[in-house]
Formats: sequence, C-alpha cells, structure tokens
Amino acid sequence: MIHCSKARVLIVLILAGCGASTPDGMIVVERDSPAIQNGALAQSIGIETHDGVFAPLLEPGCAMPCETTFNFSTAVDDQVEISVSFFRGAASRASENHALGIFVVTGIPAKPRGQPQIAFTLLASDGGVFLSAEDLSGAEIRLARQP
Repeated sequence: MIHCSKARVLIVLILAGCGASTPDGMIVVERDSPAIQNGALAQSIGIETHDGVFAPLLEPGCAMPCETTFNFSTAVDDQVEISVSFFRGAASRASENHALGIFVVTGIPAKPRGQPQIAFTLLASDGGVFLSAEDLSGAEIRLARQP
C-alpha cells in the first residue's frame, strides 16, 4: 500500500521497456524466487495502489534484463516521505498476491503537492529484481526497506 502522512500519493507510470543494464538498487525479489524462471519473469511485479488494487509494473514473460521506470509525486503540501508496497502475482487485489516488502523514500524536499518528482526504477535481471529511486530535481533522497 502507498502511505503518506495525510493523503494518497499521485502515481504516474511513465516508461516501460526492456534492455536494462546492470542491477543498481535494493533487492525486491531474490534470484531464486518463483517470480523468476528460465531467464524471464514468471509473475508480475507491481505495487498496491488506492483501494488495494494491484498495479503490475513488470509483466510475466519479459526476458531479462528488463526494467520499468515510474514517477511518484506528493499528494499534500510539504510531504517529505513516500512508502510503496511491492507484490508479485496475478490477482487484481494486492492482498491476494505475495507481499515483497515496503520501501520508503525519505528526504523529499518540502514543496507544494505535485511538484516533487521521484523516479522509481525496477530492474529485473538474472540476479533478481532491484529497486532504485531518484529525485528528478537532483535533491538527495534515501531509499530503505521497511523492516
């Protein structure tokens, strides 16, 4: 589930494709996961959106390496943190899929809602599925897996 201090986070998916290079980021899916079989994704990898809906970001059958990049912005003024829950599976409801973890971005510059732009990249490779985040304004942000 996407969490923020006072309201929902606005999500804009911006790019999907294949041909990624080396893994750089936090591990979301280990290489021995059922989501990865025979050099391709066997299950969708995605996030939980508003009302518990599962939004696939990497689709089954994508030959590795493959990646997708998507932007998040803030939903309230001065929001400085975004939490995103990742899942693998095929069900339309996130709760019916396998939870992969919650990842939190902190250090987002306090600005009016919708102005901060955080680019998340999911990269699937033979080593697993990796997540990285970048503030598109160049501000230094931190990405951590919630325990």
